Amino acid sequence: MAKRMSRVSSSTPSSSTKSTGSVVQHSEPIAPSEEAIAHRAYEKFVARGYAHGSDREDWTSAHQELSAELGRDGLSSHRTVL
Repeated sequence: MAKRMSRVSSSTPSSSTKSTGSVVQHSEPIAPSEEAIAHRAYEKFVARGYAHGSDREDWTSAHQELSAELGRDGLSSHRTVL
């Protein structure tokens, strides 16, 4: 007789989340995507008149700016409505 495997889905939040009613708050901040960082860094490159040699500074600055923008959203960017 063949065994039947069943899938069990758990509704228990993982260790990185905390359930508060119908909203799950994630304790880990959401980082900007590499695509968003690359786009912002490219905008900086264009604004500088396509001058080469500052790619690392542009990337770092773009990452910091986008991270700050995500942080300003408060928990709204860290919530999942169930």
